[in-house]
Amino acid sequence: MKRVQCALSIYLLAAFATQAEVFYQDHFDNDSLAVNTNGIGGGAVNKTIEAHSWTDDGNATFVSSGTVDASRALLYSENVFQSDEGFKLTVYYTTDSVGNLESHNFSFGLISSDTDLSSYTNYNPFTVTTDVYSLGVNLTTDNGVGARGLNFTDGSLRTTLDPSGDNVQFVPDSSSWVVLDIGPDGAWQYSINGVTEASGVIAGGFDLSKSYHVVVYGQDDTSKSIQSLKLETYNPLPGLGGRADWLRGAWGALWLPERTYNGNIEGVTIDEFVTQIEDLKTIDYVQLGLASPNIYSPVHMAPHDLIESFWQGDMDDNNDPINLVVPRASAPDPFLSYLNALNDAGLKVEVYVNSYNLLARIPDSIPDDYPDVSARWTAWCDTNTTAQAFINSQPYHTDEVHSNRPYMFCYAEFVLKEYAVRYGDLIDAWCFDSADNIMEACGDDPESGALDDQRIYEAFANACHAGNPKAAIAFNNSVGDRVDNPFSTATLFDDYTFGHPFGGAGDMVENETLYTYNYHVVEWMRDYAGYAFRDDGRTWNDKVVGHFFPKQSTTSWNAGKTGCLTDEEFVEWNSVGLIDGGAITWGTPLIIVNLENPGYNLTLQPYALAQLELTDAHLSTNQFPLAPNWRRADTPLPDATSGQSYTHELTDGFDFWDPAGGSITDLLLTNHPSWLTAEESSPGSGVWVLSGVPTEPDSIGYSFELQAMNGSKGASRTVELVVNEIQPVQIPAAATTNYGTDAVAPMVSAVQSYGAATFQIAFDVVPMSGTSIRSGDGGGSTTGNSWGVYSPGELGNHMMIFKGDADESVEGIANLRVTNFNASGSSLTLENITDLSFKSVTIADSQSPNDRVVVVANGVTNNPGGTKQATNPFVFDLETLAGSASVSNFSLAVGNASTTDKWSVNSIEVSYIVVPASSYSTWASDYGLTGDNALSTADTENGGIGDGYDNLAEYALGMNPTNSDAGSNEFVGTAVDGGTNYFEYVHSRRTDYGAQGLSYLLIDSTNLVNSSSSTNAQDQVLVGPAVDGYEPVTNRYLTDDPVKYIKLEIQKD
Repeated sequence: MKRVQCALSIYLLAAFATQAEVFYQDHFDNDSLAVNTNGIGGGAVNKTIEAHSWTDDGNATFVSSGTVDASRALLYSENVFQSDEGFKLTVYYTTDSVGNLESHNFSFGLISSDTDLSSYTNYNPFTVTTDVYSLGVNLTTDNGVGARGLNFTDGSLRTTLDPSGDNVQFVPDSSSWVVLDIGPDGAWQYSINGVTEASGVIAGGFDLSKSYHVVVYGQDDTSKSIQSLKLETYNPLPGLGGRADWLRGAWGALWLPERTYNGNIEGVTIDEFVTQIEDLKTIDYVQLGLASPNIYSPVHMAPHDLIESFWQGDMDDNNDPINLVVPRASAPDPFLSYLNALNDAGLKVEVYVNSYNLLARIPDSIPDDYPDVSARWTAWCDTNTTAQAFINSQPYHTDEVHSNRPYMFCYAEFVLKEYAVRYGDLIDAWCFDSADNIMEACGDDPESGALDDQRIYEAFANACHAGNPKAAIAFNNSVGDRVDNPFSTATLFDDYTFGHPFGGAGDMVENETLYTYNYHVVEWMRDYAGYAFRDDGRTWNDKVVGHFFPKQSTTSWNAGKTGCLTDEEFVEWNSVGLIDGGAITWGTPLIIVNLENPGYNLTLQPYALAQLELTDAHLSTNQFPLAPNWRRADTPLPDATSGQSYTHELTDGFDFWDPAGGSITDLLLTNHPSWLTAEESSPGSGVWVLSGVPTEPDSIGYSFELQAMNGSKGASRTVELVVNEIQPVQIPAAATTNYGTDAVAPMVSAVQSYGAATFQIAFDVVPMSGTSIRSGDGGGSTTGNSWGVYSPGELGNHMMIFKGDADESVEGIANLRVTNFNASGSSLTLENITDLSFKSVTIADSQSPNDRVVVVANGVTNNPGGTKQATNPFVFDLETLAGSASVSNFSLAVGNASTTDKWSVNSIEVSYIVVPASSYSTWASDYGLTGDNALSTADTENGGIGDGYDNLAEYALGMNPTNSDAGSNEFVGTAVDGGTNYFEYVHSRRTDYGAQGLSYLLIDSTNLVNSSSSTNAQDQVLVGPAVDGYEPVTNRYLTDDPVKYIKLEIQKD
């Protein structure tokens, strides 16, 4: 847990000691390759081997000088770097293709200074040339598919360490990144866009005594560019137990609905639960059930095509699905929404899976809701050719005794790995229940300590690490000793203990004996500083973290109306188990967990929330008392957009606090973007504002340190910030198309994507009267998608070009818009795609003496008689002509009546920005709020007196912060419905309130003296249709109480 490093100086020293040293970093700021103004480690050098070259135009761009296949060039760091610890290389790149296009080569990596790169004349040093010492990634398939991936060349022989594509493949047509790690003894790993592709060890090691250049190689004329290069010291992946280090001193809660099968989970949200625990500052994570417990293990809460195929469309007598044990792929992914909601709330996620997975735990007790799934799963494994090839790929996948053994390996390979790769680092830990039953029953031995006896354990762990190599793993191998070590023996793949309590599934403290056994678990974690196995004489498991998974109720892990511990005992158990480094996941009871109950309620029982609040209050002052504390496990920052003002507030007492009751006196930034600052909004306000205007030309992610200070005492928190770029897209006409006489010609881009959302950009071309827009290859530098004006009677190439003797033109090119938008379950809306602008137009064949092109952009004309263009094709900058970064319309025309004034349009470039959601800062900016007036706590109406609604309330309720409009979007009244009398309170709510981190809390009480007695305890909630992004929420209360006071409280993450 990150808060551990804030509490004691010993942890701070350890944290700072592991900070990576950055040797070289270049974002290519259009300051020439030789100059690295805002970077580290010197400039870069272009080495033209034949014709082509690299240049710094805001990216490191590969410049084509012809179409000869052998044209090629190197880009390399001016300086060389050496590290005994190893290297981590991060490269952001774009390219049009990663396929086998003629001689297209695009590679990058490290090359030893033994090779003089200034005189290098050979071909790709990462795939072809073998007289270099290099390690690098090759994105393309030229010279054989086997060379695409990661290659090592030892000066005489090239070895392909991994042909990419097993887990993830290189991506064309969008900014992507690759991370390559090489450590001592030759340990390597690389990832693509955050997904681990492969890892391994170079036989004989990698020579770290050498010094290395960072090198990029390009060949052929396919587009390629580098947005940034970064070389730093190798930071090895944590080993056994190290992956669970964040769990030390951490606690979490379980959220587990039941009967999620047959479509019941579709549309179910976690939002109310997340809102309910909003004020818990010290909670670090939530456990989610990917696969259900006990006999319900085949039921999964996340979609999966293979598992859905076992449904086969089966319906019961009521025409309801049966044998459907996953949410359908046609519905939004509920599990992804849970992961995102928790991540946005600053919480990590532990995922629960029952190790029986798709197998029937008790074959004679298969629930009637999915009677055939297990049989269909095993039949698929037995008959599918891919599955059979996989089973036969290793001798340990089967044996003659354990008939279910191959199905366990198939689950890891075809189900678990797909989930892990899909959700990546949104999952921080995996715990596998019932391992002691099914894995032992399939031939594994958790106690032997021998790899060959733990191959199923290995397969499950490897599948999880395919998505996140840093994810912690735990297996339930029963309980330990009642007197000595209470934890069962760790396997070679346990990072932390599952921590099943003594006493089975009942009341774990129903008598004094059971109380003693289970209290012994927290005492053990205290006595061994949070580690589980420091007593057994073995060293390989010394870092395995002690973790306990007790029930909060007397009946089950996720339900029950009675707590098993008193409030005092509950706080004591947490204090004893956590403060010295152990971890506890509480089986927290929800009110109604059965999704087949129309009144299901997936929020905490009141007594459970009360006990968590007591624990939170205790830990916030006593767990780390010597320095400021940070809230939860993570501090999420909203994305920034290049060129747009960025503002985000962090508040003393909420995001961080002094456990002694003092104030945060400073907020320091380390290794942060140069444009970002942190300042207190006003002295003593406690509101610290991160702000600035991003200047990055391309999308990029930053990881940096924030340090909350109380005098000389400081606490660090690593945060991540993504800067999104302005997105350009080239839009040609549809190939070889006549749009029709006097018809508007709509031109539509290729499909664009942002996260899960997809959309296209379109505009309209209006031809001159009596003509049509027509596309086709008109010769010269045109293509089948080039277009011009067609006048009736024209033949041949004249049909697809602008002609001077016909005085051809288009009346307007306008109506920029987003079309075919599909959110695909994401929170993105049409309103999030903004700032559409015509950026440039590419004109073909306008370089001849009589060619003249007239362009009018935003009413500004380039030349009434037009201009001849200098190159063919020519890119005409519309923004420069208009003197504006926003061009909404333009027109084109010929400039003279010459028969040789002939040219075409190849494509039109449009730019847009995706704002992840309509953020508060955007809203404030739209109303002209700046400085202190833009703070969420400001209330600026009536000359600064305000109207009683601060900016946050006006933002959340859809009001105008510059007008005195108090109460305009709320009203109260009474209603009678079905003979029942209600008091009604209606307010507006943003439709994207979850994505914006907004919580609307209705707090009611029977008097004004005592604090609230309940929150969001309405008897009925009705939500009306949304208008302009806001929906009316009607909150109804029964009129049984003679007096009731209700307060609306709005909070924002």
